[in-house]
Amino acid sequence: MLEIRCLLSENKATIKCLAVKLTKDLVDHIKNSLQRVDDQVKKLLWDVKNELKECEGGPPQDPKGAKQFLIKTIKKFNDIVTSMSSGELMLNENLFAELRGEFKKWNDHLEQKKSPFNYSKELMKKNRGRELHGFSNYKLFETILQDHVAQLKEPAINLLHKANGIIAKHLTDRVSQCFRNYPALQSIAMGKAENIQSRQQYKTEQRISEQFDMENIIYTQDSVFLKTLNEITNERYSEEELPLIDKACKYSHMLETYYEIVAQRLTDQLPLMIIHFMLKQTAEIMSIEMLSLVDGTNVSKLLFEDTEVSRKRTELRARLKRLTDAQEALNNFI
Repeated sequence: MLEIRCLLSENKATIKCLAVKLTKDLVDHIKNSLQRVDDQVKKLLWDVKNELKECEGGPPQDPKGAKQFLIKTIKKFNDIVTSMSSGELMLNENLFAELRGEFKKWNDHLEQKKSPFNYSKELMKKNRGRELHGFSNYKLFETILQDHVAQLKEPAINLLHKANGIIAKHLTDRVSQCFRNYPALQSIAMGKAENIQSRQQYKTEQRISEQFDMENIIYTQDSVFLKTLNEITNERYSEEELPLIDKACKYSHMLETYYEIVAQRLTDQLPLMIIHFMLKQTAEIMSIEMLSLVDGTNVSKLLFEDTEVSRKRTELRARLKRLTDAQEALNNFI
């Protein structure tokens, strides 16, 4: 009892003292809670603002403003397509990484076709004409190489089709991303993308066919041929020795040498064709054709919004106002 009287006399065991302590604990708890609430409100504000950016501000109602808005929208799309064609990383998707994967498969296929030409000796013996022993039949040499290289054409066309599919996916994804709020504009852009890619694929296929037609002409510089021959045989030949190496025992090595040169040409030439015609030119043509929409088209029709987009924008603006008011109120207590 004496201890209690001491606490009472010191105002440490009174109702007032208890109320003060509980009030202080409650205020501290509220302050801590308000800080967490403030952090949550800030995060929600950030999310809503980002969603509003995706919905954009919507096109202006006046014709002049709407046209300027269309120009900006198309220019933004063209910039994205140009960046994509230049190999820049877009939305964590690397177009060139996917293309390089297919190009590597093409290189691997060329390597697999470097099978030894041992059978060439039997072919030359079987098809030997009236030439004396020790003289080569160059026409047969050409035929063996032409047949071997011709087998690469179909895989080359398959490479083009696969690359076209990859590029088409990335391009249509960009169209969907940039014009998702405008169905009419998105539909027109999709149609243009498909038509341009179809034309470019046909053009690239023609160039590949021309490349293989040229490969029917068996030709390379003497210095290139000898350098490659030296690497394959681990011997050292020079141009002065050319008559001496024209022996049947060297035919398989010479065939392997020329195929190696062809493979080195094609392993880079086809990817370069695909990047130039299917990617670079497609991006350039797409940009020009999209800009042509600015003149001679119904701008209001192109910028007609999906009703769902308008509804979402209205809801997000209302949420943004509520969250902004809540943050201002919280700032008065923190």
